[in-house]
Amino acid sequence: MFTKINIKYYYSISYLFYNFSYFIFLFIVSKFLSLTQWGEISLLLLIALYSNILTLGVSNGFSINLPYNIAKDDKYKIEALYSIIWISILYIVFIYFILSFLLDKFYIKNHIILFSLYLISNYILLIMRIIARSYNDYKTLGLAYLFQAIILFFIILNFIYFDFKNVFLSLSLSNIIAIVILTITHKYKFLIKIHYNPKVFIELIMIGMPLLIAGILYSLLLGVDRFLIKEYYGIEDVGIYAFASLFFKINMVLITLVNTIFYPRIIKSYAKNNFDEIIKLSKLQQWYSSLLVVISSIFIFLIIKFYLFDLFPKFSSASSIIFIFLITTVIYPFSLYTTYLTASGNQKKYMYIMFISFIINILLNIYFLSNAYPLYFVAYSTFFSILFNVIAIRFSTIHLFKHKGHV
Repeated sequence: MFTKINIKYYYSISYLFYNFSYFIFLFIVSKFLSLTQWGEISLLLLIALYSNILTLGVSNGFSINLPYNIAKDDKYKIEALYSIIWISILYIVFIYFILSFLLDKFYIKNHIILFSLYLISNYILLIMRIIARSYNDYKTLGLAYLFQAIILFFIILNFIYFDFKNVFLSLSLSNIIAIVILTITHKYKFLIKIHYNPKVFIELIMIGMPLLIAGILYSLLLGVDRFLIKEYYGIEDVGIYAFASLFFKINMVLITLVNTIFYPRIIKSYAKNNFDEIIKLSKLQQWYSSLLVVISSIFIFLIIKFYLFDLFPKFSSASSIIFIFLITTVIYPFSLYTTYLTASGNQKKYMYIMFISFIINILLNIYFLSNAYPLYFVAYSTFFSILFNVIAIRFSTIHLFKHKGHV
């Protein structure tokens, strides 16, 4: 019998196991592909991330509205939310297929079906995870991550030849397995009756779109550098920078793990106007994230110093970039009240902060690249823009709490 604490541990281990297998998969891809091919793969994965703008923010609004209305026990609203999500999936299937067709025609050839499958499976899996997380069903979430990891490990063991098709087919298969697991084991009944409510749809867009734009700006903040590097330096330097960014993502996975556990609890506390609980949970979220990232960074530093470039000699010039990224992830959790800012009707303020951070990053990138600075200076652009982001979010949320008389 699982206790609540055991379930959280089980979920955390499964989540880390999946991401561990995912990063091993990407490291193996980067080792066996040429720098040019690896650079192109990293750009396609970024395009997949930025394509979320086509979802209109529905999933972002859903991730806030569903746990909020579960806490309020508003069954009518919950049913309307489910209905809009099922409609959005039909829309996404169509729009992502069109996007893949355009990429196939104008960017990279012969991957239209597999790239479409990857994009669509990503969106459906995101929705299923939001539903399970909103009901605190971490046992099911953990099981899905566990099966995804097992599938990826089998793929890793059997991979001999790497090309675009195999990469996206592998990621799509792991997504589909997780979708099946979440569907057949989820203990809450999925509402499949279509009950379209324009008011709820507009509410989802109004809440979700600023969050989505902020998320896209955040992704651009961490990814636009690769597009600029391609224009100024070439695709091989994109490959080197993308390899270094994997270590940034490893630490961000740990931060996301902590956020995933605390996010629904903070939103439900907000629904009950329990601001003392919000402050307590936000501080726990910050310190757990910081502790995990510091431990991870020390471990990564030791691996880089003694082993990494013996295994990946073609990426030896990435060491300075990796160290700058590790320092950046250490300061990232100290924004403190990001979840409260996004849950309390201040999504636009969050979006504006992300926009300014993005502008700082892109201006620094253009300056460093146009003046032919070494590649690691591009990582400094990320560091300074994230530093501004952390300071701005922290002061904005503390100001909100003071205004409400809770700080």
